[in-house]
Amino acid sequence: MPTARASGDEDFWAELGLPGDRRLQLTANCVRCTSLNVDYATGRTAQGEAGTVLKKLMKDRRVDKGSRWSPVFGRYAFLAGRDPLVVRVGDEVDVVRRNEERSVYDWPMHSKPPVTNPA
Repeated sequence: MPTARASGDEDFWAELGLPGDRRLQLTANCVRCTSLNVDYATGRTAQGEAGTVLKKLMKDRRVDKGSRWSPVFGRYAFLAGRDPLVVRVGDEVDVVRRNEERSVYDWPMHSKPPVTNPA
């Protein structure tokens, strides 16, 4: 598992190296919605603390200027190439490329991708 340099460092990850010289391209922030508060056993909003997950994230994870009212929790990732890959617990994963700036949510994607540099 990659190790973050500091809190929020994963927001800058652009590419992860996987076993077999494969790559995951991390293309955008994953902004979250109220689905985090759902009790999946009932299909309804969870009661108590479990129903406040989104609110807790809102305090310090609103870091994307393009979606300023939604907290960011993760990055969208896509496997480079067409061949399937199995990743197992314990496999080594490395950050091989980082963005110099946080990516900004833009739909449709009109903006240029952020500048990146090797990790």
